[in-house]
Amino acid sequence: DLEHSYDEINETLKWINIMNKDKCAMECKVCWWVYDPDAGDSLSQIPAGTAFTDLPEYWCCPVCQTTKEGVLKLDSKE
Repeated sequence: DLEHSYDEINETLKWINIMNKDKCAMECKVCWWVYDPDAGDSLSQIPAGTAFTDLPEYWCCPVCQTTKEGVLKLDSKE
């Protein structure tokens, strides 16, 4: 039925948004260093494929030590 289809579409859109969020590169607003989840952060021993949202709370910019709150989202990769 139509209501069921809308529910399926909404769930699919939520999943797409979650996946895109995890693929976003993030940029330090102090020194402009870019965290790329495809590359990880070798200086902090963060493996490639780690989403920014999955970084540990203690993580900070490896260049200037800015906390996670000082990092901005860049456009998602396409």
